[in-house]
Amino acid sequence: MLNATTNFDALLQNDTENLQSKYKTLVALYARFAPSILIVDRSITPFWYFLGLFGNLLSAYVWMHPRVRRKNSSAVYLAALSVWDLIFLALHPFQEVREAWMGISENSLLDCGLLHIPLLTAQYMSPVLVLCFTVERWIAIWFPFKRDSLCTPKRACIVTVVMICIVFFYNLIQLKFRRYDYELSVCIVNTQAVEWTVYTSISEIIFSGFVPISALVFNLLVAIELYRITVGNKHMMPNGDGGDASAERKFRSTTLMLLCVSFFVIVTSLPAGLLYALQNQNYGNVTLTDSEVEQDSTWQSYFSATLTKKIVDELSISHYSLNFVIYLLTGPQYRMYAHQLLSSIFGGCCRLIRGRVGQPKEQLKQREDYYFNNSRTNRAKRLSERNSTMSGTHATAVGRGSAELDGATTGTGGDTNALSPLIVKSTV
Repeated sequence: MLNATTNFDALLQNDTENLQSKYKTLVALYARFAPSILIVDRSITPFWYFLGLFGNLLSAYVWMHPRVRRKNSSAVYLAALSVWDLIFLALHPFQEVREAWMGISENSLLDCGLLHIPLLTAQYMSPVLVLCFTVERWIAIWFPFKRDSLCTPKRACIVTVVMICIVFFYNLIQLKFRRYDYELSVCIVNTQAVEWTVYTSISEIIFSGFVPISALVFNLLVAIELYRITVGNKHMMPNGDGGDASAERKFRSTTLMLLCVSFFVIVTSLPAGLLYALQNQNYGNVTLTDSEVEQDSTWQSYFSATLTKKIVDELSISHYSLNFVIYLLTGPQYRMYAHQLLSSIFGGCCRLIRGRVGQPKEQLKQREDYYFNNSRTNRAKRLSERNSTMSGTHATAVGRGSAELDGATTGTGGDTNALSPLIVKSTV
């Protein structure tokens, strides 16, 4: 299979003119016959980098905030998702520069394995984490009485660590097929081995097929059950506080946000897997001249298929960058903490842009306290404190009444005039 770093020296063994002498790499070939491929690759990807680095840093701060992750297992998955998306966007430019700009192969020991393995791990962790929190939300909706025991932050941390270990050690298999040649200073990948074909096929089936499709199935189950509960006016949402309206709205809002994120990752991941299964390796006759290549239908079909693949690849990268947009649109709590962070960084500029000049900082603190005080734990605590206060007030009132009665009978306190007729009568 040709890729952006394929060297034509290996491919054009029987070629004696033109293509071999003019176009050593596919980047040079695309620049001559299909420049739109390079335009798509070079213009869109940096845009995803810019948005993703900003959005994932913001998301990691919000989801790791102590008040957000407290009693919120979904925040653990979303924080891990932001971190791994950030790692992917930080490592991907090294590969992008080689393939889209320089047209060279992996020519260092770092590229050959030490950089490639973490990049693949970050790439695969995104759909895996989406599947994890989708399954958790399915448990919360379909088995509400098991939510408190199964959907906890501690269990979410354990699941996340286990998934990271599985994906990382699975990617270590790549080292079996990669070898760095110190004499040639190039990374050699044994792509002709049958095991390599089996390994790459299984990887695409699992991470671009099975994982997104499984997440889609659980998403549909959650959406159907949530719709049934809403339409049927069954307000027994699994929030642990009965029909508390505020907790119910918060639960549904979080569920909607997670569904949107999950559907977005599925929509952007599945096409890449389908395209891999349907890809065509007909590259055309490499002995043709430039004018013949322009008229050759096989080469033109190859260029069109490559352009389609580049567009799909850019679509697939988008979900590593744009999750924070969904959080902003569907998560009120996320918006509040994001605004708080941006306000603290940019000072009055953020409030000026949002038309909030002169807004006291105490309002932000009050909004933060509102979400915090409406959590289940603190509602129970406030109820307990209120009962204790009421009990104390009742005891004080009883004590005061007893003191007044004692004062009336002894003539040393209380309203003796009001009780004196009764005392005289009882004495007589």
